[in-house]
Amino acid sequence: MTQLNIAQTIFSVFYAIFWGAVFSVSGRWKHFNFGLIFDNEAPHVTRRILLSKLILNILPILYFVWILCELNDNNLCSMQKKCWIDFSAIVLSGIIPAFAILGFYRLWIGIVEYSPKLYYEYSWKLPHRYTPYFSSKNKPEPGLEELGILPSIYYSSKKNIFLGLRILYWLAAAQSCLILFH
Repeated sequence: MTQLNIAQTIFSVFYAIFWGAVFSVSGRWKHFNFGLIFDNEAPHVTRRILLSKLILNILPILYFVWILCELNDNNLCSMQKKCWIDFSAIVLSGIIPAFAILGFYRLWIGIVEYSPKLYYEYSWKLPHRYTPYFSSKNKPEPGLEELGILPSIYYSSKKNIFLGLRILYWLAAAQSCLILFH
């Protein structure tokens, strides 16, 4: 594959837009707080980084490559047919899978909410060695109380995990239908 076709281009653009939208509102979670990775006083940060790398980096990349392969010209009609149904199928084939990033994000939030103490401390106290670099208001690591994660959030974690998996499932099913019936 040397050049992207129309559906692949549309998918790439929308995937990038959704990716940017999700991460523009997720800063408070500090998914990738590499400043504290492997720190003995903050093992929860290392666990959170590993989870984030898997669900927010590796899985979306594998998904992106899979969809680009699915959207090759052999699976879609050529643009020479000039019919709205074919054109709509091409456009939808590019847009529908781009919503997957929302599923990956919901999956990540659900896993973190399921057992938040694995990934965050209740009220993280700034270690003495960091005090010259950070103020008490500008801590490099949020606590569960700042994030608003309560013990009752366990129940919403199941909903977020379920929603994330459902989004991914239905998007894959919709994409397969578009390709099969086209």
